[in-house]
Amino acid sequence: MFNLKMFSLLAFVVVIAGIGSAALAAPAYPGYTGMIFTPNETTLGMGAVDFGAAFVSNDDVDTSYFSANFGVIDGLEVGASILDPDEGDSNTIINAKYSIVKENYARPGIAVGFSDLANEIDSTPYIVVGKSLNLPGLTVKSLRGHIGFGDGTLDGLFAGLSATLTDTLTLSLEHDSDEINVGLQMSVATGLRAHADLIDGDDLGFGLSYSKGF
Repeated sequence: MFNLKMFSLLAFVVVIAGIGSAALAAPAYPGYTGMIFTPNETTLGMGAVDFGAAFVSNDDVDTSYFSANFGVIDGLEVGASILDPDEGDSNTIINAKYSIVKENYARPGIAVGFSDLANEIDSTPYIVVGKSLNLPGLTVKSLRGHIGFGDGTLDGLFAGLSATLTDTLTLSLEHDSDEINVGLQMSVATGLRAHADLIDGDDLGFGLSYSKGF
């Protein structure tokens, strides 16, 4: 169920959004920067932070997600996430991701990461490649794709595609190595995004994320 902890953190994210920020990468449900459940090649800049609070009903299990990430140096982000299912104990996982190749006009960006470093649930190393796919004649403002390979919860090949439809709306489609998910993000204030997602065709997820650069 949508519980008091979830409501409190969502309220906290809304309050801090009043500070203002530049547009930055947003966290996926597990905490690392990415789409819905998959990481992409982006990382937070040095000194940047993001926070996420979300609720997912997936395979008859309702889970609340709370995350925070910090850009330690340029290209390196570290963070922690709390996964709190409605049945059973909550778990705290530690994530890290490093950009080993920066994207430019001619080449994609490449990042390596490790989710759940302490193996609280399922240690998940991964590598991901991503690139802007903007082509002449596109009717969307921006199109990006990523593809990667992982272990653990990302067991095998995963991929995603995101299209920025307007200044405030982004549509995402991903395969998380197991399920196909579709998501919509809407910018509701500077740095603050609302998320609504369809998980594997019949389950729902929603939440808020906030990003701030310094």
